[in-house]
Amino acid sequence: MDMCGFEPDSAELNAAVMEVLDNQLRDGKPPETKATYRRLLAEGMDREEVRRLIGCVIAIEIFEVMNSMQPFN
Repeated sequence: MDMCGFEPDSAELNAAVMEVLDNQLRDGKPPETKATYRRLLAEGMDREEVRRLIGCVIAIEIFEVMNSMQPFN
């Protein structure tokens, strides 16, 4: 299973989601990503677990966009 428990496991997909996360954190867009990242770290969560969890949210959003054929929001 991949980082969010979906099948099939895809190292390329995981890398792409992590790249999206890195871009969002670097660019501050959306600001909620960085705020959530910082909040979870401040609560004592492990950095890699925080990245995994936020990556799961990104992956779900990408799936929803692709499934609904609606623009990314």
